[in-house]
Amino acid sequence: MQVWTLHIPTEDSLISKWRNFRVFLEGGDRGMAKAYLKVIAESGKEKEVKEALLKVSGIGSVDLTAGEQDIIAVITAGNYEEILKLVVNSIRPIAGIKSTSTNLVLE
Repeated sequence: MQVWTLHIPTEDSLISKWRNFRVFLEGGDRGMAKAYLKVIAESGKEKEVKEALLKVSGIGSVDLTAGEQDIIAVITAGNYEEILKLVVNSIRPIAGIKSTSTNLVLE
């Protein structure tokens, strides 16, 4: 399995910079797109962030972790561009999230 890591900017307009990858990101006929989202939360807000993430459509699982990140979530969508929009528009604004890193699953 190959995984790419993308650090996604918060401004929705910057998603347009990913247009060069459009053919890849749309995933063609390969089915659902999948990504692992690594979240760094504000100290003491980890459980609140986890609960908020569980309410976001497209997130399949959310786990509190020890290591580089505080939380790892699995995201699925129709294509990778939808995942990027979900992260920028629905996940990054969640109170208590300091930063995210999105790993797109390729195979």
